[in-house]
Amino acid sequence: MELYTPQGRRTHSEAVWRLIVQTYKDYGNSEDGNLYGADLENLIRTPGCWKLVAAGDEFIAGIIFRHCKGSKMRLVLHNCTHDGKEALRHLLITEFNSGRCWGECSGNLERVLRAHGAPIIANTRAAAILEKPILHLDPDGVHYEREVFPGTVKREMLFGTVR
Repeated sequence: MELYTPQGRRTHSEAVWRLIVQTYKDYGNSEDGNLYGADLENLIRTPGCWKLVAAGDEFIAGIIFRHCKGSKMRLVLHNCTHDGKEALRHLLITEFNSGRCWGECSGNLERVLRAHGAPIIANTRAAAILEKPILHLDPDGVHYEREVFPGTVKREMLFGTVR
């Protein structure tokens, strides 16, 4: 299911928000529950697309995109089951390898995208693409460090197609 309008997203927002919170509960260290400032109303109103995978009557996985130099991945979600994680993996591979999106990744997302040949963007382009200060460019040519939330620095890399 693809949701492009605030009205369409609002209809499914409670279920999607529960999965987002569940997905991110063990990641990060921000004061707002590890979501680095994301809130449901902002996600509903921000122009972009929610791509969701359902099994029966329930969503099991999805990606929240926002319009920014094309389609930028903002958050991922899954129901923490094998099927949910596989559905997310498939969605990630499809979206990134089709050239339809881009995103900043680390950890498990980075491993999945690298293993499946998603296009990698050189770290020297990170500051211009993100329009944010980069603290350190790794000599590997792909990783960089930046402050993603006040007081939280992460090592990231960019994947996909920026427009």
